[in-house]
Amino acid sequence: MAAAVANSPNISRSPDLGGDRCGGGSGVGCGIGSGHLGRMAPSPDAESNGEGWPPLRCTPSLRAPQGPLVEFLTSGYGYDSRSVAAALALGNEHFEKRELTRAINYYGAAYEIGRLHFDYKPLMHDLVLRRVICFSLAGDFQQAMKESELALQVMPNSAPALLYQGLLHSKMGQADEANAKFQGAVAVARGLRDTVDALVALLMLAQGHNDRCIQICTHTLQRCPQHTLTLLVRGDAYKFHASGYFARQAADDYTALLQVDSSLEDLLGERPSMALHTRFDELLLRFEPRVSKDGPRPYEEYPLCLMSRKHRPFLVASYVLVAVAKLKASVRSTQLVQDVSKRNAELLQARASAERKVRQLVEAQQKLATSDVSPQSEVWGPADPASRVRRYRRYWMEKPLGFPRRSESSDSLPAAGAGAQGRSLSPGIDERGLSSMTSEAQGWRHAEASSGEPLASRLAHLQQAWSRPTSAAQSPRVPAEEAPALLYTSAGSNCDPQG
Repeated sequence: MAAAVANSPNISRSPDLGGDRCGGGSGVGCGIGSGHLGRMAPSPDAESNGEGWPPLRCTPSLRAPQGPLVEFLTSGYGYDSRSVAAALALGNEHFEKRELTRAINYYGAAYEIGRLHFDYKPLMHDLVLRRVICFSLAGDFQQAMKESELALQVMPNSAPALLYQGLLHSKMGQADEANAKFQGAVAVARGLRDTVDALVALLMLAQGHNDRCIQICTHTLQRCPQHTLTLLVRGDAYKFHASGYFARQAADDYTALLQVDSSLEDLLGERPSMALHTRFDELLLRFEPRVSKDGPRPYEEYPLCLMSRKHRPFLVASYVLVAVAKLKASVRSTQLVQDVSKRNAELLQARASAERKVRQLVEAQQKLATSDVSPQSEVWGPADPASRVRRYRRYWMEKPLGFPRRSESSDSLPAAGAGAQGRSLSPGIDERGLSSMTSEAQGWRHAEASSGEPLASRLAHLQQAWSRPTSAAQSPRVPAEEAPALLYTSAGSNCDPQG
C-alpha cells in the first residue's frame, strides 16, 4: 500500500514538512508536535475519585500549530481516505529513516484529517502512539508522556500505551510509576509479560545491576526458553559483568539467539546505558510486534473498519454481541471454577478435621483399653455401710495408673536366716514384730561388718526371744541407756552386760 501511494501523482507535489519549514522554530518541538494537546489532563474531581479519563465520543484535536497541515492540504490533498493514506505512508517512510521531525508532522496531519473525515479510534490511537515513539527517540520525554495520555484517552487500557508509559517513566528515573505502568500493561495483555521482564532486566543492566538482570532473565527463560530479547539481554549482562568470569555463558546465550534468528547479529555486544536511551526504543520496535507491526496503517487494512465502511453495521453489531457473549460466558465459567475450587478446599478442610477427631477418639479408646484403672477399681469409704460418715474416696488403697506389675518370680519375699525360706511366721510373732525385726536387722548388718559376728545367729536368737510365751512374772525392764549393750549378749539372758 505504501508503494502504491508513493507512485500516485500527488505525492510528488507534497510539501516538505520538516522542522526548517515550521512557522514557530525548528527541531522536534515545532510543527504539529509542538503545541499543547487539548484535554490532556483529567479533571481534579476525576483524579480524586480515581476514575481517570472520561469516555470520549469524538477524538480531540492535537491543538498544535496548523502550518504543516495547511501546507499538506494546499498540495492537492483533502479530507478523504486517500489523503489520510498518503500522509500515513509519508510518515512511515520518514520514520523508517529515523527522520523524526518529519514523521511527527506527517503523523499529525494524518491524525487531524482522519478524525474529521472518519473517526476510527484504532487508527487514531496508532497514530498518536507512533508520535509517542518519535518523541521518545528524540529525547522529549515530557511531550511523549502527554501524547501517551492522549492515546489512553482515545483507547482506554491500551497495553502498548501503558508499556511505553512505563518506559518513559524509567527514562525519567521514576521507578514506582514505571512499575505501576508495567504491571498495568501485563494485566491487560498477558502476552507482554516476557517482554516487560526483559525490558526491566535491560533497565537494570543499564544501571549496572548485572546480577539482578541475570536473575530476571533466567526466570523468564524458564517460562520461554527461546525468547530472543531475553537471550540478548542476558548475554549482554554476562559479557559486561564486572567480574569478567562469564564469557562462556555470554557466548552460549549469543549462540542460542543466533540459532533462533541469525539477523540479530548486529545487536550483539553493545553495552546499554541510560545515556543511550534510544536503544530501549529500538529493541522494543525490533522484538515487540504490538509496537512495530501493529503500527498505523490505512483504513482498509483494519478488518472491522472495512466491514463498517461497506455499510454492514448489523454484521459489526453481531460481532460485538458475539464477543460480549463469549466474554460473559468466560466470566461465568471462571466464577464457576473458582466456586468449585473454594468448595473443594472447604470439603478438604472438613475431611481433615473429621479425620483428626476420629484419630483422637481411637487414641482415647486405646488408652482406656490398656489402662489398669477403671471405675470399678475405685475404693470408697467408710468400710461400714451403716456408718453416718460422709462418703469419701480412699486413694491410698487404689492401684495407681500404669503401675508396673511384679513378675511371678518376685512375688514371694525371701525369709530371714538360712533355711527359713517358704516357712510361715511363728505363732508368737505378729506382723508388727516382724517389721521391728527387719528394722533392727538393718542396724545389725552394720554391727556385723564392724564386729565380724554372723548375722544369722543373731536373727535366730531374736526369733527365739519373740516366740517365747509371756508369763505373768516378767523380768524387770532394762533401762533405755543399757538396751544397745543387750544386742551383743545371748538372747533371753538377764546377765550383767559387763560380766
